[in-house]
Amino acid sequence: MSDEFGVTEKGFKKKTYQDIVESLEEKAKSYFGEDVNVSSSSVNGWFIRLFAFSLSLIWSVAEKVYNSAYVILAEDQSLDYAVSNLNVKRKGKRKSEVSLTVIGTPGTEIDKGWTVETETDSSIKFETKYNTTIQSNGETEVQLIAKEAGEKGNVPANTITVITQPISGIDSITNPVAADFGRDRETNHELRNRYFNQLGQNSSDVIAAITAAVSNINEVRQVKVFENDTEQTNSLGMPMKSVFAVVLGGYEEDIAQAIYTAKAGGIRAYGDIITDVYDEGGTVHKIGFSRPTDVDTYYTIDLTTNDDYPVDGDDLITEAIVYYLDELIIADDIIHSKITQKIHGACSGIVDFELYIGTAASPTTKDNIEISGLEVAITDPTKVVINHGF
Repeated sequence: MSDEFGVTEKGFKKKTYQDIVESLEEKAKSYFGEDVNVSSSSVNGWFIRLFAFSLSLIWSVAEKVYNSAYVILAEDQSLDYAVSNLNVKRKGKRKSEVSLTVIGTPGTEIDKGWTVETETDSSIKFETKYNTTIQSNGETEVQLIAKEAGEKGNVPANTITVITQPISGIDSITNPVAADFGRDRETNHELRNRYFNQLGQNSSDVIAAITAAVSNINEVRQVKVFENDTEQTNSLGMPMKSVFAVVLGGYEEDIAQAIYTAKAGGIRAYGDIITDVYDEGGTVHKIGFSRPTDVDTYYTIDLTTNDDYPVDGDDLITEAIVYYLDELIIADDIIHSKITQKIHGACSGIVDFELYIGTAASPTTKDNIEISGLEVAITDPTKVVINHGF
């Protein structure tokens, strides 16, 4: 095997299909002479390309075997095995939960499992977690859980208003707050980040320690920690000698406990959500943290294609952009060139395109979108617009 390929001093270099074709063509000429016909239309060329395709699959397997030993390169099940040395396990899907206000006739009974849904998407359904009865004031609060796991169930406030299973005596319903705690299966990117955060679990670095502790909470999807070790308030409003955790997902009590356990004594945990945590002696400690603000991002693509463009090309491009956003964490900027790369790799048949991005519909700029430490960029397929014929 050539020293150019396989395990080298720079890592593993895979032979591509084209590399294999060229290698076999050279080998054929060394055996049969320089005049042998190895063109793609010849019998020799057919056999060369047939073998090259099979060999390229073997090289792909070899590359995956090599990568599986390294957290930074492994994917899917191989990554699960690679992170297990720190007892880190991939977080699975989780159902979202929310409180529902029910208005109706006093004494009306509501059974566990009663189903309601959102006004915008009938596929997002919730069910009651326990039996309840409308009180004398004509209303009651009941806890809901999504019927299907995933972030899709984290719906905004006042959107669960449709009664799937009508009950006599119930007039109206709504969720006064947004649903939370729903999450998709942890992605490879998220799992890698949590693994490296876990390396800082016992670190003397307060940022690494808090990040690791909070990331380990099953319901937490993302966390970003800041430290102000100066003697004055900083630009984020953090008082001197304080830490500030911005956390997406998770229960307030669990997050506060994790921050308290990981932070050093004498350091204040700053944030607009304040939770009481008691130490072993019964002393109460005020632990603060905050939630990130969602920043909606929009994308317009003026696209020129040829006959190789697939029927589902628009969907593939949209999926590539949404997946890129899903991989971002709190405070990650939106980089125009990176999205351009995702579009180029989404499908065949793309001749040229212009990409415009922004935080409002119908964007007209190609500038990167800056995301602050207190924000997280989001999008969905409805915010990606693809125009053809340019």
